[in-house]
Amino acid sequence: QNAAIAKSTFGTYVLTGEIRKAFMANGGLNGPLGWPTSDASCAGGECRQSFEGGVIVWDEQEQVARVEALPAPAARESAPLPTPLPEEGAEGETPDPSAPPTPDPGEDATRREGSFD
Repeated sequence: QNAAIAKSTFGTYVLTGEIRKAFMANGGLNGPLGWPTSDASCAGGECRQSFEGGVIVWDEQEQVARVEALPAPAARESAPLPTPLPEEGAEGETPDPSAPPTPDPGEDATRREGSFD
């Protein structure tokens, strides 16, 4: 109950201790942090673990976890989208520049499939 293993397209990562508690308190996999993208690393009295939507930092001296979020999805999505290339064999077809890019089959752009034990 003091550790969890998250396995996704990002890799397999262990969440433990206070970082795990902060992760769960922020909604776990369904929260704004999403899936872990690294294991925790500790140096200088701090432990840090990266996630899709930010970083959790455990400050050993202060005994507090901080969540450092990435910019909100709306801010990330304000960048221009790449223009999709025409599919092979679609000669003479010009892609609609206002259309969103076609996602990879089976991939959800906001969440990755995986397991959390």
